[in-house]
Amino acid sequence: IPDLTGYITEGQIYVDRQLHNRQIYPPVNVLPSLSRLMKSAIGEGMTRKDHSDVSNQLYACYAIGKDVQAMKAVVGEEALTPDDLLYLEFLTKFEKNFISQGNYENRT
Repeated sequence: IPDLTGYITEGQIYVDRQLHNRQIYPPVNVLPSLSRLMKSAIGEGMTRKDHSDVSNQLYACYAIGKDVQAMKAVVGEEALTPDDLLYLEFLTKFEKNFISQGNYENRT
């Protein structure tokens, strides 16, 4: 829900019906979600020196995986390249290991 009040928010979290339908909880779509404070809270002395680089690489690979997933729906898996298949595998593992969590799993 967009904020029309004029206040600056820390960020936005987008929930996604497709992730929900695939039983990925919480169904947070990380691509359009954003954090305005993350850049000032990561890096050497706070998390790890390469945090931003790793985050950007994960984000890019996930975005490519989503594109390949959409392409697969049109052309079929047989038409995908070996690299496309790797991005699809990454997409599945990323959603399973980083986005999805159990109902009683405590993540901080």
